[in-house]
Amino acid sequence: MTSKNSFWDSIKENNKRRVWLWLVSALTYVIAFPTAVAMDISRGKSNEAYLIESLGETLGREALQQDLLNRMKICFGVENYALLAATAAIAIISAIQGFSYLYSKRKIDFYLGMPVKRSRRFLTIWLNGVMVYLIPAFTGTLLGWLIASGNGLMTSAILRESVLSLGLMLCVYLGVYHLAILAVMLTGNVIITCFGTAVFLLYELAVRILITGYKSMFFKTFVYHDDMVMPLLSPFAIYTKYAMKHKEGITNAFPTVASLLGFAVVIGCVAYLCYLKRPGEAAGKALTFKAPQPFIKILLAIPVTLLSGYVVADIVGYDPNWGGDGISFVIFSMAIVLIVICCLIQVIYEFDIKGIFHGISHMIISGAVVAAVFMIFRYDVFGYDRYLPDVEKVSSAALIPPYEYSYYGENYFDENFEYVGKEDFFKEHMYLTDIDTVNELLKNSNDAVAACDDLHQFYGDETDEQWYTLEVFFRMGAKRTASRRIYVNPDDPKTMELLDRIVGTKEYSEGAYISNADAIDHVLKDEKAKVTVYYGSNIYNQKITREEASELLALYREDVRECRLSDLRGKIPTGSLRIGVEKRDTNYTSYRESEVKIYPFYTKCVEYLKEKDIYMETFLKPEDVEKIQVTNYNYEVQEQKQGDADTLEYIRNAVYDQEEDIRELCDKLYPSDWIYSGWSMGADAERDYSVTVYFKPEKNVDGMGVAYFSFLEGETPEFVQADTLYEE
Repeated sequence: MTSKNSFWDSIKENNKRRVWLWLVSALTYVIAFPTAVAMDISRGKSNEAYLIESLGETLGREALQQDLLNRMKICFGVENYALLAATAAIAIISAIQGFSYLYSKRKIDFYLGMPVKRSRRFLTIWLNGVMVYLIPAFTGTLLGWLIASGNGLMTSAILRESVLSLGLMLCVYLGVYHLAILAVMLTGNVIITCFGTAVFLLYELAVRILITGYKSMFFKTFVYHDDMVMPLLSPFAIYTKYAMKHKEGITNAFPTVASLLGFAVVIGCVAYLCYLKRPGEAAGKALTFKAPQPFIKILLAIPVTLLSGYVVADIVGYDPNWGGDGISFVIFSMAIVLIVICCLIQVIYEFDIKGIFHGISHMIISGAVVAAVFMIFRYDVFGYDRYLPDVEKVSSAALIPPYEYSYYGENYFDENFEYVGKEDFFKEHMYLTDIDTVNELLKNSNDAVAACDDLHQFYGDETDEQWYTLEVFFRMGAKRTASRRIYVNPDDPKTMELLDRIVGTKEYSEGAYISNADAIDHVLKDEKAKVTVYYGSNIYNQKITREEASELLALYREDVRECRLSDLRGKIPTGSLRIGVEKRDTNYTSYRESEVKIYPFYTKCVEYLKEKDIYMETFLKPEDVEKIQVTNYNYEVQEQKQGDADTLEYIRNAVYDQEEDIRELCDKLYPSDWIYSGWSMGADAERDYSVTVYFKPEKNVDGMGVAYFSFLEGETPEFVQADTLYEE
């Protein structure tokens, strides 16, 4: 009993020295958090009059209630990152303040003279540090519940979300708390402790960002993804990964809790062992243990030096992938930074300026590692740009094509018709199994990359060939994946054969076309969604029903299964199915648009559209056109006359208003924004000519009086060429 009373007496005595920390924690959780809940409810209710006026009494109040529930879910939920930041800050302050006596030799002597075991003193301080978070956090959550309940917003779902968030926050708190305690045990003053805590929390992130930056700078086939810089050994990263999954509907938090607690336990045990081994004379020194000093110095000097090289490379324009020069500046800057950082750390270790002359061996080791790492990236020692996966180890792959022009933009959706990134969409839906063909395509790209000095070979005016950049994504089991950028030239027969073998598979059409069409069809069949559907072009558009659009999509899915890339190259759609969805939220209305292009060789779609009498062979109806003006800029002549600043004299115009000329021209004209030299289309407009079509006033074609068109390259009628030719 005496021992028990003594322990709680120690707890109370320790708390007397932490009153200000209790006040900070109480201010954060007991005052600020419930106040934020109340203010969020008040902000939501301020929209009540607007919602009732715009939606009516019943729907308006339903919308208001749903908005308030969503606000409470965010306030109490795992996506409250402001609360996460506050939790981490209190954890760090609590750890440093609790064990700050270790910075003073006088206080250490005082505590060592007391009849209290070191283990009990550690437990007392540690437990107080946990209570200084847990009690105010739980109290503040209860107050938040009362405020939400008083407004009729405390549902079972929000209660579960709140309990989940509180549990996860506690796990994060323990992880950060133990990291900060470990920093205290390894350092001898508060400034170095703060620096050490920052290093513990950010070191892995910084190294990952640095590696990613060097890959981007030196490897021509590198593809960046956000998860490349996500740390593995970080309570913040573990929590954030779960929060992102939770937002998508994944509710199983056990693996996340296990990871966070496992991290906290391991770090806590290491911190406790360091506490037991910590020498009393270490107070006031930079680091308490001499043995790890060289390793810490080297581990800090290497990434800082490499980072300086990366920054200088960006400043001086040194970019090996694009032939930029300036490597001498990069090497010189890294050498200077290495010397400075090693000397600075040694001076901090010794608290003596003479430290700059010590630890030369550490500088040499760091320099050797920096040079080795730089050379590994510079000369691709491990063959990153020559990578070919073992076919037997690859379960499936995805081939992600480059950006495709679309009237509404290149949009991909989930079943709720929410936007999904193209890369994420393809990785989720495309599972190619013909890995041999994908590998062969990658090998051809690797060979082309190896044969070029820099990437200018694939871009700009240095090549007459049209190269495109794609991404190939390999799945190799056990969550292991690999991505590479590949360069392809569709005009090469061998490359086109490989692409046709891939694009012509069921797996490709499912991932690239059908899955997105399924998402569109899903929203078309949702009676609650406000949908408008048109078929046509930017000239003629005819509104069709949801049922007709759904039937057309079914036929589209059949047509694209039989489509190959060579079928698309050089072809232009004759029209497109355009879907607009109005999504009304509580406070605003958003719009989602999508476009499905219909090509003339989509036989099932064309047949259906002809049955509905809405299919057009061309983009213009001659009977709607009043006149057509063609402008020839004669660019070739202008280039020959470079010294002449007056280019207007080379421009020739011709106007055609005869029915026969109009009819012939309408067969050759395409809307300017429908012709582009892209991945699937690969069609070029005649660069010398621009065409303006004037419609008859009574026709009022889609509300336009004029529209702009182009000829396909090499298809300009001879009489137009003759009429607009520049002659001296």
